Amino acid sequence: MTTLNRFSKEELHNQAIATAKEYLRFETALIGIFQRLEKHKIYLHYKMPSLFAYSTKVLGLSEASTCMITAVMRASNKIPELKTAIEEGNITITNARRIAPILSTTNKMEWLEKAATLPVRKLELELAKSFPERPAPTRMQAKSERLSRLEIDLPHATLQKLKRAQDVLA
Repeated sequence: MTTLNRFSKEELHNQAIATAKEYLRFETALIGIFQRLEKHKIYLHYKMPSLFAYSTKVLGLSEASTCMITAVMRASNKIPELKTAIEEGNITITNARRIAPILSTTNKMEWLEKAATLPVRKLELELAKSFPERPAPTRMQAKSERLSRLEIDLPHATLQKLKRAQDVLA
């Protein structure tokens, strides 16, 4: 068997599996830790105005990771079954994040089942069918040093006002 920088292919594969399991375990553990941090407002002790600021500035987590964990944590506060499903490995954090805004005590069984069985793209399609007026999250992406891309869902009336503002500025 050929080696890849001191590890055989099988050893590297096993290391990847073990690391992925640890990553998922730690990601799941952060939900419970964030619940306690928020409950006791620990971020104030570190002179941070919010859990978000504490997470990004003190813990060094990315904004995207912080948003995902916070959204899932808050949904888990309302629907404890969500956290249980994540801890048991039935639902990914990504799918949990997708259903977090719409999850309620009346629809939890349906959406927990869909989040457990559907891949993320199919889950997004199901959400779009069931909640057609629910706006997609705003997305901003740097495309170059001088150019950024913005994706946002707007009501038609707001879009017309934006177009008028563009015309005035042009």
